[in-house]
Parts: sequence; structure tokens; C-alpha cells
Amino acid sequence: MWAKIDDKFPRHPKVLIAAGDLGRFGHARVVDVALQGKCYAAEHLTDGFIPREAVRSFIDPHPFEVAAVLVKVALWHEAEGGYQIHDWADYNPSAEAIKEKQRDDRERQKRHRESRCDTPRDTGRESPRDTSCDSRGDSARNPERSRARDPVPSRPVPDERTDTHTPRARGATAGLLTGSLQREHLTHAWCGNYRRCVPRFLHGEFIRALGGDPAVAHDRLRVFYEQTMAAIPEEDPVTEEPVKFWRVRMAAAFPSAASARPPAPIGGRTGAPTPGKYARVASGGDHAG
Repeated sequence: MWAKIDDKFPRHPKVLIAAGDLGRFGHARVVDVALQGKCYAAEHLTDGFIPREAVRSFIDPHPFEVAAVLVKVALWHEAEGGYQIHDWADYNPSAEAIKEKQRDDRERQKRHRESRCDTPRDTGRESPRDTSCDSRGDSARNPERSRARDPVPSRPVPDERTDTHTPRARGATAGLLTGSLQREHLTHAWCGNYRRCVPRFLHGEFIRALGGDPAVAHDRLRVFYEQTMAAIPEEDPVTEEPVKFWRVRMAAAFPSAASARPPAPIGGRTGAPTPGKYARVASGGDHAG
């Protein structure tokens, strides 16, 4: 609600007289308490009446002291149980008039919504769909469906990105591409449950060990990772450090690759450094030896 306040109110003669009776800071106190009273009456639709309990809660060290001088200069009048603002009805609408206007506004808005929903619209072009009409119809026809739109689950729904300890996350479904898990997994080339992830550098090492086409080696390793995890029973969690775990199983699955010296690192999809950098390091090492 709104309260009507004269823009000359702070300099009104009655305000100045009341302020003189209060001494220092009297002007600020009079204006403040008087405005708090008007705001209270407008908010609660009391037709200008201010109960003593409300005055007691006003922001002022001694609000009843200010109320007394407001009564003295006839800005307020004493009334049963409180105070009445002078000439309130002359400058403000009555509470009944405000309530009647509010009822009229609600009815007008209701009629507008109903006419908008009942009138077919054929504009010949795509337009944003108004779902308020659908909501009204659904609620009337099927209350249960309306309540089910915002369900409150009885238990939290597991997040497939982070739930790595359920049977659903094992085997092939547990192997996810980099970036689909938590931030800590973004440096992994392949991820599975029980922290058996394959770091990028290790994946690149395995690709170099297999040799040949890097894309083919990448696909072979993906199958190897998934089959290795699927072969481990659910009740047998891996306690080994991930790098050691995968190197041991790589040596067992690809003996020839483990015994052969890995060729020069390759760039591309493995994320390994470029051959030129490693070639310079290798030539430098050979020269030093």
C-alpha cells in the first residue's frame, strides 16, 4: 500500500513547534515518528488509527515522548487504545474503499485470464506458448498430476556422473570419456569405479607400447580397460595404486608390448608431447652418453 505525504510536511508549522518542544534532534524525531505512524496506518488499513503497541515499536529512543508533542500540536489525537492521525480521511482513501478496489482488481484479472484461455488464437505464426491455461485445466481435471509436478523424493537420486560404487557403474558402463566425471577426473583418459582410472600420460604410454596406428591402439585399450574392470568381482575392491595396477595388467595382457621398447612419443589424440621435443631430448641424451 501507499501513504500520501505532503512534500511540505517536514516544514509544516506544527512540526516545527513540536520539534522545539523536544530540543536537540527534535525535528528529526518528530518527522520520523509521524511518518512511521502514517506508514503503519496505510499498511494495516486502520483509517489513521495507531495502537499504542505499534507506537512502542517505532524507531525512537522514547516514542511516546514524541507522540505526546504530536498530540499537543494536533497532528495526532488521543484515542482509545492509541492515537488517531489528524484529518486522515481528508487526504487518504478509506480502508473499505481500498478493499473494494482490491476485490475489483482481482475480479478483473480473473476475467482477463479466463478470456485469454477461452479465446482461440490463430496468428498464423509460431508464438511462445502460454502454459498458465494448461496448468489451470490440469489442476481441475487431475489434482494428483498437478501435485506431482514438483515431487519431493523420499531419497536422493544418485548422480550417474559421480556414483561409481553401484553395480550400474561397473563394467563397460563405468568407462566414461574424459570430462564427464568430477573435476579430478579431467586428467584421466578413461575412468572407472573404485578409483581405477587411467591417467592420460599412462594411456599414451600404452599406445606407444602397442605401436601401429594410434587410433587402433586407442580402441584396443578401451576394450582392455573395460574387460579388466568387468572381470574384478564387486566385493573385491582394488587397493593398488592406479598406475601400478594398470601397468601390471597391461604387461599380462600384452606381453610383447611390455617387453618391447616404446617407440618415440606421438602427438594427436593421446595428448602426448610432440615428437620434435622428444627427439631433441633423445639426441641430447645419446650425445651425452
